[in-house]
Amino acid sequence: MENPIEKNKEMILQWEKEYPGYHLWGNQRWAWEFLKRNQEFRKECDELNKMDQSRRIVFERIIAEKYGLKKFLSYDNKVKPGNIFLIGTIKCWPFDAEEDNNIELSIQPGQFVIVFNVHKTLDGDFEFDAQINKAKKELKQYREELLLAKNKEDSDLSVERKNDRKKKTWTKNYIRHLKINDERLKDKKTTWANIARQIFPDGIYDKDGGKLEDFEIVSKYHKMMKASLEKPKEYRSILLSDKESSFSGKIEKHMKMKKFFKN
Repeated sequence: MENPIEKNKEMILQWEKEYPGYHLWGNQRWAWEFLKRNQEFRKECDELNKMDQSRRIVFERIIAEKYGLKKFLSYDNKVKPGNIFLIGTIKCWPFDAEEDNNIELSIQPGQFVIVFNVHKTLDGDFEFDAQINKAKKELKQYREELLLAKNKEDSDLSVERKNDRKKKTWTKNYIRHLKINDERLKDKKTTWANIARQIFPDGIYDKDGGKLEDFEIVSKYHKMMKASLEKPKEYRSILLSDKESSFSGKIEKHMKMKKFFKN
Protein backbone atom coordinates (compact mmCIF):
# COMPACT_ATOMS: atom_id res chain seq x y z
CA MET A 1 0.00 0.00 0.00
CA GLU A 2 1.37 3.40 -0.97
CA ASN A 3 1.65 5.99 1.76
CA PRO A 4 -0.80 8.72 0.61
CA ILE A 5 1.25 11.43 2.29
CA GLU A 6 4.61 10.35 0.93
CA LYS A 7 4.00 12.04 -2.41
CA ASN A 8 3.97 15.51 -0.90
CA LYS A 9 6.01 15.85 2.28
CA GLU A 10 6.32 19.60 1.79
CA MET A 11 2.59 20.25 1.71
CA ILE A 12 1.08 22.80 4.08
CA LEU A 13 -1.26 21.03 6.49
CA GLN A 14 -4.81 22.13 7.20
CA TRP A 15 -4.17 22.89 10.88
CA GLU A 16 -1.49 25.41 9.93
CA LYS A 17 -4.31 27.75 8.89
CA GLU A 18 -4.83 28.34 12.60
CA TYR A 19 -1.49 30.19 12.69
CA PRO A 20 -1.54 32.58 9.72
CA GLY A 21 1.81 34.13 8.92
CA TYR A 22 3.78 32.02 11.40
CA HIS A 23 6.60 31.64 8.88
CA LEU A 24 7.20 35.41 9.24
CA TRP A 25 7.37 35.44 13.04
CA GLY A 26 10.57 36.64 14.68
CA ASN A 27 12.06 35.55 18.00
CA GLN A 28 9.94 37.97 20.06
CA ARG A 29 6.70 36.69 18.54
CA TRP A 30 7.68 33.04 19.00
CA ALA A 31 8.67 33.70 22.61
CA TRP A 32 5.34 35.42 23.26
CA GLU A 33 3.36 32.58 21.69
CA PHE A 34 5.03 30.09 24.00
CA LEU A 35 4.72 32.33 27.07
CA LYS A 36 0.98 32.64 26.36
CA ARG A 37 0.80 28.88 26.80
CA ASN A 38 2.85 28.85 30.01
CA GLN A 39 0.55 27.42 32.69
CA GLU A 40 2.07 29.44 35.55
CA PHE A 41 1.83 32.68 33.57
CA ARG A 42 -1.80 31.98 32.66
CA LYS A 43 -2.68 31.25 36.27
CA GLU A 44 -1.09 34.48 37.49
CA CYS A 45 -2.94 36.47 34.82
CA ASP A 46 -6.24 34.92 35.89
CA GLU A 47 -5.54 35.80 39.52
CA LEU A 48 -5.49 39.49 38.57
CA ASN A 49 -9.22 39.37 37.86
CA LYS A 50 -9.84 38.81 41.58
CA MET A 51 -8.00 42.00 42.62
CA ASP A 52 -9.12 45.59 42.97
CA GLN A 53 -7.63 48.11 40.55
CA SER A 54 -4.87 49.49 42.79
CA ARG A 55 -3.63 46.02 43.75
CA ARG A 56 -3.92 44.80 40.19
CA ILE A 57 -1.63 47.58 38.92
CA VAL A 58 1.06 46.54 41.40
CA PHE A 59 0.85 42.86 40.51
CA GLU A 60 0.78 43.55 36.77
CA ARG A 61 4.15 45.24 37.21
CA ILE A 62 5.45 42.30 39.25
CA ILE A 63 4.33 39.79 36.63
CA ALA A 64 5.84 41.83 33.80
CA GLU A 65 9.20 41.96 35.57
CA LYS A 66 9.09 38.27 36.42
CA TYR A 67 8.57 37.21 32.81
CA GLY A 68 10.78 39.85 31.21
CA LEU A 69 7.99 41.90 29.62
CA LYS A 70 8.38 45.63 28.98
CA LYS A 71 4.83 46.06 30.22
CA PHE A 72 2.17 43.64 31.34
CA LEU A 73 0.22 41.72 28.71
CA SER A 74 -2.28 39.01 29.54
CA TYR A 75 -2.15 35.70 27.70
CA ASP A 76 -5.58 36.45 26.21
CA ASN A 77 -4.45 39.76 24.72
CA LYS A 78 -5.73 39.96 21.13
CA VAL A 79 -3.45 42.75 19.93
CA LYS A 80 -0.57 41.68 17.72
CA PRO A 81 2.54 42.13 19.90
CA GLY A 82 5.71 43.89 18.82
CA ASN A 83 8.99 43.88 20.70
CA ILE A 84 7.46 43.22 24.09
CA PHE A 85 10.37 41.60 25.91
CA LEU A 86 13.25 43.24 27.75
CA ILE A 87 16.36 41.40 26.69
CA GLY A 88 19.98 42.15 27.46
CA THR A 89 21.60 39.87 24.94
CA ILE A 90 25.05 40.58 23.61
CA LYS A 91 25.78 42.44 20.39
CA CYS A 92 28.36 40.99 18.05
CA TRP A 93 30.17 42.63 15.14
CA PRO A 94 31.93 40.27 12.72
CA PHE A 95 34.36 41.96 10.35
CA ASP A 96 31.85 42.25 7.50
CA ALA A 97 28.89 43.43 9.60
CA GLU A 98 27.41 46.94 9.55
CA GLU A 99 25.61 48.35 12.55
CA ASP A 100 24.78 51.84 13.78
CA ASN A 101 26.70 52.68 16.94
CA ASN A 102 28.57 55.50 18.66
CA ILE A 103 31.95 53.82 18.82
CA GLU A 104 34.81 53.52 16.38
CA LEU A 105 36.49 50.18 15.88
CA SER A 106 39.21 48.98 13.59
CA ILE A 107 38.60 45.30 12.96
CA GLN A 108 40.84 43.18 10.79
CA PRO A 109 39.64 40.17 8.76
CA GLY A 110 39.34 37.18 11.05
CA GLN A 111 38.74 39.28 14.17
CA PHE A 112 35.50 39.32 16.13
CA VAL A 113 34.24 41.88 18.67
CA ILE A 114 31.64 41.12 21.33
CA VAL A 115 30.05 43.60 23.75
CA PHE A 116 28.68 42.16 26.98
CA ASN A 117 25.84 43.93 28.78
CA VAL A 118 27.18 43.07 32.22
CA HIS A 119 24.73 45.35 34.04
CA LYS A 120 21.94 43.10 32.80
CA THR A 121 23.43 40.16 34.72
CA LEU A 122 23.31 41.67 38.21
CA ASP A 123 19.91 40.25 39.13
CA GLY A 124 20.85 36.62 38.58
CA ASP A 125 23.02 34.06 36.85
CA PHE A 126 20.56 33.31 34.05
CA GLU A 127 21.43 36.37 31.97
CA PHE A 128 25.15 36.00 32.71
CA ASP A 129 25.20 32.38 31.53
CA ALA A 130 23.03 33.29 28.54
CA GLN A 131 25.48 35.96 27.37
CA ILE A 132 28.47 33.64 27.79
CA ASN A 133 26.72 30.86 25.88
CA LYS A 134 25.66 33.29 23.17
CA ALA A 135 29.23 34.56 22.80
CA LYS A 136 30.56 31.03 22.46
CA LYS A 137 27.90 30.21 19.88
CA GLU A 138 28.62 33.32 17.80
CA LEU A 139 32.37 32.69 17.88
CA LYS A 140 31.95 29.10 16.75
CA GLN A 141 29.66 30.15 13.92
CA TYR A 142 32.06 32.84 12.71
CA ARG A 143 34.97 30.37 12.87
CA GLU A 144 32.97 27.91 10.76
CA GLU A 145 32.37 30.63 8.18
CA LEU A 146 36.09 31.40 8.05
CA LEU A 147 36.91 27.72 7.58
CA LEU A 148 34.41 27.49 4.74
CA ALA A 149 35.82 30.63 3.14
CA LYS A 150 39.31 29.16 3.35
CA ASN A 151 38.39 25.89 1.67
CA LYS A 152 35.61 26.89 -0.73
CA GLU A 153 35.24 29.79 -3.14
CA ASP A 154 31.46 29.52 -2.92
CA SER A 155 31.45 29.55 0.87
CA ASP A 156 28.82 32.31 1.13
CA LEU A 157 26.35 30.27 -0.88
CA SER A 158 27.12 27.14 1.13
CA VAL A 159 26.56 28.90 4.45
CA GLU A 160 23.32 30.47 3.23
CA ARG A 161 21.90 27.15 2.04
CA LYS A 162 22.92 25.43 5.27
CA ASN A 163 21.25 28.13 7.36
CA ASP A 164 18.09 28.10 5.22
CA ARG A 165 17.69 24.37 5.87
CA LYS A 166 18.09 24.92 9.61
CA LYS A 167 15.58 27.80 9.62
CA LYS A 168 13.00 25.72 7.79
CA THR A 169 13.39 22.92 10.33
CA TRP A 170 13.11 25.00 13.51
CA THR A 171 10.15 27.00 12.20
CA LYS A 172 8.25 23.80 11.49
CA ASN A 173 9.18 22.38 14.87
CA TYR A 174 8.07 25.53 16.70
CA ILE A 175 4.64 25.54 15.08
CA ARG A 176 4.22 21.86 15.90
CA HIS A 177 5.10 22.60 19.53
CA LEU A 178 2.43 25.31 19.60
CA LYS A 179 -0.20 23.04 18.08
CA ILE A 180 0.53 20.27 20.57
CA ASN A 181 0.15 22.70 23.48
CA ASP A 182 -3.06 24.10 22.04
CA GLU A 183 -4.60 20.67 21.66
CA ARG A 184 -3.79 19.89 25.29
CA LEU A 185 -5.21 23.23 26.43
CA LYS A 186 -8.45 22.59 24.55
CA ASP A 187 -8.98 19.09 25.93
CA LYS A 188 -6.56 17.30 28.25
CA LYS A 189 -8.42 14.06 27.53
CA THR A 190 -7.34 14.16 23.89
CA THR A 191 -5.05 11.20 23.30
CA TRP A 192 -1.46 11.70 22.24
CA ALA A 193 -2.09 9.43 19.27
CA ASN A 194 -4.91 11.63 17.96
CA ILE A 195 -2.78 14.75 18.36
CA ALA A 196 0.05 13.08 16.47
CA ARG A 197 -2.29 12.09 13.64
CA GLN A 198 -3.13 15.75 13.07
CA ILE A 199 0.40 17.07 13.26
CA PHE A 200 2.34 14.23 11.64
CA PRO A 201 0.01 12.79 8.98
CA ASP A 202 3.03 11.60 7.03
CA GLY A 203 4.38 9.66 10.01
CA ILE A 204 1.50 7.39 10.98
CA TYR A 205 2.35 4.69 8.44
CA ASP A 206 4.86 1.87 8.54
CA LYS A 207 7.42 1.29 5.80
CA ASP A 208 4.88 -0.74 3.81
CA GLY A 209 2.20 1.96 3.96
CA GLY A 210 0.10 0.34 6.67
CA LYS A 211 -1.34 2.49 9.45
CA LEU A 212 0.45 2.37 12.79
CA GLU A 213 -1.38 1.42 15.97
CA ASP A 214 -1.95 4.05 18.67
CA PHE A 215 0.83 2.74 20.91
CA GLU A 216 3.25 2.75 17.98
CA ILE A 217 2.42 6.37 17.15
CA VAL A 218 2.84 7.44 20.78
CA SER A 219 6.16 5.60 21.03
CA LYS A 220 7.38 7.25 17.84
CA TYR A 221 6.54 10.82 18.87
CA HIS A 222 6.89 10.59 22.66
CA LYS A 223 10.04 12.73 22.82
CA MET A 224 8.56 15.38 20.55
CA MET A 225 5.37 15.57 22.62
CA LYS A 226 7.29 15.79 25.87
CA ALA A 227 9.53 18.54 24.49
CA SER A 228 6.46 20.47 23.37
CA LEU A 229 5.06 20.65 26.90
CA GLU A 230 8.36 22.08 28.15
CA LYS A 231 8.57 24.79 25.47
CA PRO A 232 6.30 27.33 27.21
CA LYS A 233 8.64 27.20 30.21
CA GLU A 234 11.67 27.74 27.98
CA TYR A 235 10.41 30.79 26.09
CA ARG A 236 13.41 32.88 27.20
CA SER A 237 15.80 30.62 25.28
CA ILE A 238 14.03 31.63 22.05
CA LEU A 239 14.82 35.30 22.73
CA LEU A 240 18.50 34.41 23.01
CA SER A 241 18.64 32.37 19.82
CA ASP A 242 19.74 33.62 16.41
CA LYS A 243 17.01 31.77 14.56
CA GLU A 244 15.62 34.40 12.25
CA SER A 245 14.40 33.71 8.75
CA SER A 246 16.21 35.31 5.83
CA PHE A 247 14.29 38.05 3.99
CA SER A 248 14.27 36.18 0.67
CA GLY A 249 13.14 32.99 2.39
CA LYS A 250 10.32 34.84 4.15
CA ILE A 251 9.04 36.36 0.90
CA GLU A 252 9.10 33.05 -0.95
CA LYS A 253 7.28 31.28 1.90
CA HIS A 254 4.83 34.19 2.24
CA MET A 255 3.68 33.86 -1.36
CA LYS A 256 3.01 30.14 -0.92
CA MET A 257 1.14 30.65 2.34
CA LYS A 258 -0.89 33.59 0.98
CA LYS A 259 -2.19 31.38 -1.80
CA PHE A 260 -2.93 28.58 0.65
CA PHE A 261 -4.91 30.72 3.11
CA LYS A 262 -7.17 31.96 0.28
CA ASN A 263 -8.35 28.40 -0.39
